[in-house]
Amino acid sequence: MRVTSELFLDRVNLITGQGSGSGKTTFAKEAARTIHTRGQPVAMLAVGVEGLYTQGNSTHGNIGEGPSVQRMEAQKGNSIVNLHSGDVFVSSENLLALATCSPAIVDVVPGSTALGRLLIARAMRDGRAALVGPHANEYLGWIVRRIRDEAWARTVIVDGALDRLTQVASIPEAQLFYTLRVDKSNYVKAARWMRHFFRLVSLPQVSDDCDCAGRYTIRGPLTSHALEAVPTDTKTIVVQDFSKVFLSEDQLVLALRNYKLEVVEKILFRGFAVFLKSVTKDDFSTLLGEELRSLVLSFDVCSGVEL
Repeated sequence: MRVTSELFLDRVNLITGQGSGSGKTTFAKEAARTIHTRGQPVAMLAVGVEGLYTQGNSTHGNIGEGPSVQRMEAQKGNSIVNLHSGDVFVSSENLLALATCSPAIVDVVPGSTALGRLLIARAMRDGRAALVGPHANEYLGWIVRRIRDEAWARTVIVDGALDRLTQVASIPEAQLFYTLRVDKSNYVKAARWMRHFFRLVSLPQVSDDCDCAGRYTIRGPLTSHALEAVPTDTKTIVVQDFSKVFLSEDQLVLALRNYKLEVVEKILFRGFAVFLKSVTKDDFSTLLGEELRSLVLSFDVCSGVEL
């Protein structure tokens, strides 16, 4: 089952998952592919230590590979992507010189990184480049807004960690996807995690006109220790966004029995991309229930597809 460009087109698409190997890279590449089939450019951003590492062959081809690409790939923690002419991306000034896509600098990101200043660039031909994410959360939001305001790309794809969502969640048209790999050894646990994650993304947004009596705001993460410090007369707990909730499944269920949990920033959750191995779709779907099954955008979205 393939996803269509309408799912991502003209939106800020945040793709996250359970760490390395969860399928974020594959899904992000598939999202970019769908936009390219519409003849439109895409903005590709990587956040955190993981990113869009190019693996295997690509429909773009390995254009201009040579010493520059080898040097880029030697930079651990950086993301090497295949780009179409017209695509927008962010890299550091020293790695941009190694890009094979004839990058044209369109803006400079405030601040700097260990790899030098971050630059927003446009690919002037098909080729490859290393993505470098901002070191501060607020700069991610700045970059996305800059790309959208200047209309350098209508569609933005951000591959990154949950702890970088806060600065992007308030951007109009922002939406979240979650990827996970499921096999025979973890499929029961994976189903429980999906249910837990859905509870988190379903937390309601705080109302401005609500009565503040009995409401307690937690400025940092909501942990089991933070719950112990909640005043006894509290009825509603407010956190910045769902990614600030660090409670186990059982702890969250108990907290929801005792309090109403609300978020300041709520992001639209579009669904799960599930990559199955050694377990059938029917066996796994049985564990999900009707509501969660309706949120699975695809099983093995890129199975048999050369990206």
